[in-house]
Amino acid sequence: MEFVNGLGAVEAVRGLVEGLLGAGAAPPPAPASPGALAGAAGAALGRAAGELGRGARATWRVAVAGRQAAGAEEVPVSMGLEYLLEVAVLSGAMLVVTRAFQAASPPLAGLLGIKRPLVRKKFAMALREFVFYGISLYLWWACLGHHPWLRDNASLWAPRATGGRVAVVAAEFRFIYTLELCWYTSGLVSLIVDPKKKDFWEMAVHHLCTIYLLFFSSLHGHFKIGAVVYLLHNVSDPFLNGAKLLNYLDLDGPCTAAFVGYALVFAGSRLAYYPWVIYNAEFRGPGFHRGEENDFDEMVLIRFLALLFPIHCYWFMLIIKVAYKTLTTGSTGGDNRSDSEDEAADEDEAKKER
Repeated sequence: MEFVNGLGAVEAVRGLVEGLLGAGAAPPPAPASPGALAGAAGAALGRAAGELGRGARATWRVAVAGRQAAGAEEVPVSMGLEYLLEVAVLSGAMLVVTRAFQAASPPLAGLLGIKRPLVRKKFAMALREFVFYGISLYLWWACLGHHPWLRDNASLWAPRATGGRVAVVAAEFRFIYTLELCWYTSGLVSLIVDPKKKDFWEMAVHHLCTIYLLFFSSLHGHFKIGAVVYLLHNVSDPFLNGAKLLNYLDLDGPCTAAFVGYALVFAGSRLAYYPWVIYNAEFRGPGFHRGEENDFDEMVLIRFLALLFPIHCYWFMLIIKVAYKTLTTGSTGGDNRSDSEDEAADEDEAKKER
């Protein structure tokens, strides 16, 4: 059994290396031996790792060489077992990397003058989020920022015959889409493991809805509208986490500036533009361009989009509370979503210091 498990691991590593080097995926072994089933699973895992490697290589090429390299390699929109394996492999890897990064960050907070352990822990969590969203937005803009469908509603749903559905997609597009899906999948685990915030259930619903939307929009080939939606969700997050980092460093002026930027971008992207996207998808979207009503799968996806909007409104209410506190006290006062246990521990630490 150890040999069979080792065979699967070898196939996975070989598939990843071949994908990164541009080689073809390894063919599945012939089911002849007693370990054939495990061997076939290992080969499938290897091909999934190979697809991830191929996508990562294409994304790196575009990020380094520029947009002229975008779309050089196209891959089919295949959403079978191997895609689930891709998501599982990348989600697991992302969870390990992000948790390791978070565990290594408190010493950096200490070097920056943060003495209280609880604040160092919060600093590490905010830094993890800040780094990911910064990288995610850069890759998004580098790989997708040149597409006309970002500004033209008609091309967003092209080709008209399919209402925007595509059968093939640029390798880098598929990779960053999968990367986003895996971030939220691993983030759901982090949400459970990390200290609970007051909006834990709202955040959990948000993550589950987002995972559903990312997976099933890719399943049905609606990559373009999905990319627009996740841009609208991510674009404000660097401001939020940047404001948190500055707050933990006691830099009140820059923190307030970052928070104002976050509030403005959040309101513009999630409360103004996002409802327009939902309306557009419902009444001027795929069904409209095909000359028929949206099909059942599309209607479900649109309802899930709409389900996120009340959560945005709730979070904006929290933003307003922080803004009011800032105007009346001159300080943002930390993360307004912190739970009561964190607040109590924070107060105890402050008392010990005094």
